[in-house]
Amino acid sequence: MTTLKSLPGKIRKIRKDKDLTLSAIACDIGLSTEAYRKIENSTTTINADHIEKLAKAFNMDLVEMLTYGEEKYKIHKPNNNVSVVNNGTIEHHEGSPEEQTAIQQAQTQNQQLLN
Repeated sequence: MTTLKSLPGKIRKIRKDKDLTLSAIACDIGLSTEAYRKIENSTTTINADHIEKLAKAFNMDLVEMLTYGEEKYKIHKPNNNVSVVNNGTIEHHEGSPEEQTAIQQAQTQNQQLLN
């Protein structure tokens, strides 16, 4: 799960995985290279506008960026009573206690990502 504390490390990893430079991303989001470096190094906070611009610069949607490198939830029951898909959509019908727990955990994590 991504938190404000873990976000700088995640955006650094995405940038490096995509072979992008600090200066290129900084330019894309309207910051100086030094200001962007401070975001990646956690010496300054990142605002919502810059988070949106980063997702665009990385050619990702917000959910993709915030969940980058994390295990995705995908639960399917053969009789189609429960379905949790990677895009965060949760369809629920009656299921076992274990499935109920899995659904609650997925819903909690989805809600935390949205907050």
